[in-house]
Order: sequence, then C-alpha cells, then structure tokens
Amino acid sequence: MSAAITWRDIADQLTPDQVEKLTTLESTSRSPADEVAEGLLEAARETAAANVVNSVIFGDVERPSDARRFCVFSDEMVEDGVWTRSFDGTQRKVADVEVYISGLQYADGRVERTIGIEARDEYDSETARRLAAALLEAADEVDRLSA
Repeated sequence: MSAAITWRDIADQLTPDQVEKLTTLESTSRSPADEVAEGLLEAARETAAANVVNSVIFGDVERPSDARRFCVFSDEMVEDGVWTRSFDGTQRKVADVEVYISGLQYADGRVERTIGIEARDEYDSETARRLAAALLEAADEVDRLSA
C-alpha cells in the first residue's frame, strides 16, 4: 500500500478520464468529507493497480482506432471469464437525440461494436429524417471499422 494521503497523491498513475471521474465524485458527493476522501483514495488505488496490470498483461493489444474513451481490461464483462474492455466510439447529435457507437474489445484484439440511441422527445418528420441519416451514417461507420 502506498503512503498516499489523498487520491490526488496518486493521480499521476491514473488516466485523464479516471481523474475527471474522481474529481466529479469528489465535488458532487453529499457524504461526510472524511468518508468521501477515504472512498476516493481506495478507488484511486484500485484503479491505479488495474492500470498497471493492464499495461503489463495487455500492453500489446492495440486500442480500437475509433475509441475516444475506454475502460481497463476486466474478466467481469462476459460470462466465460474472457478478458474484455469496453470503449466509447464516435457520437452524433440530432436535436436532443444522441446516436453513439460503443464496443467491447477482447484480449485477443477482436472488437464488437454496437450503435446506441438516447432520445428524450417526439420528433417532426424533418428531425426524424435527420435522425435516420445519423443512424445510417453510424451503421456505415460500424461496417467500415468491422471490415
């Protein structure tokens, strides 16, 4: 165990996304400050350890070219104990609808991508056509990246 006092003492061992996540948790938590600090330090230690394991064991697995953000490899994502990591690909926005590509990468480098939609409203025909175009564009991208 390191002699770290706060999670920020080991922030150099975390990715920018991981630091951002801990910073957000720190600023939005309503729990007592000492409990938050203890929980964040434990989370930072576990995440830093996972980063080291990932760089040693899976350091030669090339990241998907379209991955904007990705998680560390874990054996918890699939039932058969195969190591995978999830990632976020590109994103398109039409009105208040988000069309996004995400995926799962296996330890052998294989990648499976899916297209997701987050919608919050009803849409007129023009917006629906723009949304359909964004979905077709995302489908074409997944096909191109999977070829």
